[in-house]
Amino acid sequence: MAHVTLADMRAMVRQLANQETADAADAFVKDSTELDNRINEHLQQLRDLMIECQGHEWAKKTTERTLESGTAEYDLPADFDEMLGVRLERGGEQVLLDTWDYTELARLESATPADIREHKYRVIGEDVVIKPDPTSSDTLHLDYIPSYVPITTDPETESYQMPWGTWRWAALGAAIDLLSKEKDAGAIALLQHAQTKMEARLRKKVSRRDRRAPSIRNTAGGLARILGGRYSRMVSDS
Repeated sequence: MAHVTLADMRAMVRQLANQETADAADAFVKDSTELDNRINEHLQQLRDLMIECQGHEWAKKTTERTLESGTAEYDLPADFDEMLGVRLERGGEQVLLDTWDYTELARLESATPADIREHKYRVIGEDVVIKPDPTSSDTLHLDYIPSYVPITTDPETESYQMPWGTWRWAALGAAIDLLSKEKDAGAIALLQHAQTKMEARLRKKVSRRDRRAPSIRNTAGGLARILGGRYSRMVSDS
C-alpha cells in the first residue's frame, strides 16, 4: 500500500485537466470545496472498484462487543456501512449467526437458548440486535465494511491509502469532471479513453494478486459503463 495526499491529488487532477493556473480566480474549479468533493467522489468510486474486483473482504474490518445478560441491542461502529457477518464466541467456540426476521420474533422473544447456535442477529438503525436475549457474557464479533472517509486536509494530517498508483484512476475521473465545465469534448474523450485502459489494467492486476482465491467476479466494465454513460452525455452536450 502507498499513500497519496489531498495536495497530491489536487495537483494531479489539474495537470491531467490542463487547468494549472497561477491565478486561482481564473480556474474553472478552484482549490476549494468543489475540487475536493470531486476528488473524494472518485476516490470512493476507486474504493468501490477495488471491492468489486477483490470481494468485500478486501475492505473488511472487525470489532467486538461483549454481550450482557438480558441486553439485546449493541451499537454499531461509528464507521459502519455494511455488515458482512456476525460471529458469536463462547469458550473459544465461534459460530456464524444467521439473521432473524419478524416472522420469528415471537418465538425468539420467548426462547431461552442453551446453545449459541440458537442466536440470530439483525441490523436495525444504529444497532445490531441479538435474539433471543443473551444470557451470558459472550463475545460478539462484527465483520463489516466501513464507510468511505473523505480526505479533507493537506498532507500534514491526512492521506489516502491504496495500492501504489491506483489513485490515478480517480484523478482521471476528477479531471474529466473539471473538463466538463469547459465543455471540452475532445479532452474529455482522451481522458475517458485513458481511464478505461487503466481500469482494464487494474482489473487484470488485482485478479492476479491471489491466484489461490476461489473466484473473482467477472464484472469487467460495469463501473466503466456507468461512468461512460455519464461522461458520454457530457461530450454530447458540449
